[in-house]
Amino acid sequence: MLDFKDYIAEKAIIAEKGKDDKAAFKKFYDKTLAKFGVKSPSELDDAKKKKFFDAIDAGWESDDEEAGIEEDDNKSFFDKSDDDEEEERKDNK
Repeated sequence: MLDFKDYIAEKAIIAEKGKDDKAAFKKFYDKTLAKFGVKSPSELDDAKKKKFFDAIDAGWESDDEEAGIEEDDNKSFFDKSDDDEEEERKDNK
């Protein structure tokens, strides 16, 4: 069991890592914007905007992806759509 000092130290390390990740992502995001020659994705037409976000998705691995967590795993019961519920009912039959 962690004592209070160890717990606080562990939380500080996690918080610092989060700051580093945010800064690294911002740098990557800004660099990708520069490659597309814009300061904001809103300056892009729909086709180029899709390419921009595809480039972001392909070039950046989030902490969840590193941990092997799929987007659908993060869906809570309340986030499920009617289609998801219908699909589950079909699977359970």
